[in-house]
Amino acid sequence: MKIVYQTDEQGFLVGVVEADESPLEPGVWLIPRGAVEQPPPEPRAGQHPFWTGSAWELRTPPAAAAPPPLEPELPRRRTCTPLAFLERFTQVERIAIRRAARAEDALEDWLDMLRAAQEVDLDDPRTQAGVRAMVEARLITPERAAEVLA
Repeated sequence: MKIVYQTDEQGFLVGVVEADESPLEPGVWLIPRGAVEQPPPEPRAGQHPFWTGSAWELRTPPAAAAPPPLEPELPRRRTCTPLAFLERFTQVERIAIRRAARAEDALEDWLDMLRAAQEVDLDDPRTQAGVRAMVEARLITPERAAEVLA
């Protein structure tokens, strides 16, 4: 192994790396791209070693560029299993909802669809409409509806 000095794409020293000996040509070193065999000078206040292509100089590095903008974060889906969704209601509320569904076809249909679902999306308009229907039927309060959908 041989110690060499790695530079960035501009030529400023970034660190020390090891070069490997060529397995095909003994005595020949595989120097990484941008690395230099000649040791750099010691840095001074505000000055860093810079490789010109033939010699080291001490230079002031340019101000750090602003990081690239982050990818916009996609809103996270708020989902749960049908069981976990039903557990958001109290037992008394679930019993009242089932009783009301026997008399109200639209509510019974919504419960059937809920049971058939693999997941419940709390932001899905169908989920919200079903919970609103429970409020309108006075099975839960608007405050409980907000808690269930939170």
